[in-house]
Amino acid sequence: MSESMTIYCALPDFEGVAQVVMSKPGWVLLRREAAHIHLRSPEGEMSVNALFPVVGGKFGRVYMGALNAIRRIPGMDRSMRDQLYDDVKRAEMILGCVVEPDFLERDERFDAIFEIAQLCRGVVFDGFTFLTDNGEVIATLNGSAPDLGA
Repeated sequence: MSESMTIYCALPDFEGVAQVVMSKPGWVLLRREAAHIHLRSPEGEMSVNALFPVVGGKFGRVYMGALNAIRRIPGMDRSMRDQLYDDVKRAEMILGCVVEPDFLERDERFDAIFEIAQLCRGVVFDGFTFLTDNGEVIATLNGSAPDLGA
């Protein structure tokens, strides 16, 4: 099975992303293209695909899907919703990260995703939960969210 996470990046630094993942000890580069990296780590494989804003491209569909999902989160504090919406709205690059097999406990691939998010000032989405660049839960699609000191 595979697992995926999306990073909505304010800084479109795909070369920096490549440096982060290719500098990991024991990771082997399997394929590198202009907007794609595929690697093997001790825990399994990881692919990172970048989307950039182009007219008629997939970026717009993914971007608008996230913004619409944020608007529909039930019961979310308005200021938190506005902040999350603004953070995703700043995205100039969207990274799709796919791992196979699924993440393991203490998985370096999981850690790499948050290193990338920090580098690119990104918000991480795992398909159900929006997370900060250091892994703290911002909100879930069903409206549950922690008290982040608001």
